[in-house]
Amino acid sequence: MTLKDLAKTAFGNLSRHKVRTVLSAVGVMVGILTLVTMVSLGVGVHQETVRTFQSAGLEQLRVQPATEERDTLDAVAWPKRTVIITPELVEELRARDDVVEARPREFAPWGADISLQVEGKAISVSVGDFHWGLSDPFSIQPEVVAGRGLEADARGEMVVSARALRELGYEDEEFDDIVGREAALVLKEPRGEMREFPFRVVGVLETVYGAEAGYFGTHISLDDMMAINAWWYNDPDILAHEGYDELPPLRPLPRSSTCCRSGDTRCSRWS
Repeated sequence: MTLKDLAKTAFGNLSRHKVRTVLSAVGVMVGILTLVTMVSLGVGVHQETVRTFQSAGLEQLRVQPATEERDTLDAVAWPKRTVIITPELVEELRARDDVVEARPREFAPWGADISLQVEGKAISVSVGDFHWGLSDPFSIQPEVVAGRGLEADARGEMVVSARALRELGYEDEEFDDIVGREAALVLKEPRGEMREFPFRVVGVLETVYGAEAGYFGTHISLDDMMAINAWWYNDPDILAHEGYDELPPLRPLPRSSTCCRSGDTRCSRWS
């Protein structure tokens, strides 16, 4: 049988089963379109995901102290720090030309009973340093709605959350009046000893998601937080002994920066 005969027979069979032929052709087309759609969708989602994470700043690095392994017999106790984040280390990182920003952070004493007192009114609060945004780029960022934020070297100043003030009975219209007033953070140790740390309110912070979502809070400077921890842990030289709690986030220059485009391999270690 010649090739011409084979082609004639094939087309003849197709013409005798028109419905089956049409359905088969439609099935093939649907399959091809499905594959093309799935591949295109996958490529598009991948590109959008990469773009989103790149814009969020994945060049950020979180630095924490090195510690011993946690003792299984005392899982609650914090493990001893073997390598601490010292001021010298922070300055060394800041001096690098491939680092944009490095800000140390100190946490409030774990489990401490802390209350905010304003004009004779008091409420339990969580306390943090004036730091947000870099560690949670997908959240709605807090906004200073009255007064101002804290300066880097501020001492004795405080930014109070709007939610805490509302719980204390203040209306939104009174936030501007709160700025400049005296306030205090009162810490109470489990053994009953109390210590009052005086502050002056310099700003009011409105939060939705992110740094303070879902709980009341006040924000103080790093130096004031160190002073609170020094009293709580009865260690006047706590910075030399324990260092900072965290360096979040260390922000090296991204790959698209000038040094990376010029072929400097240092950026690839951080990006």
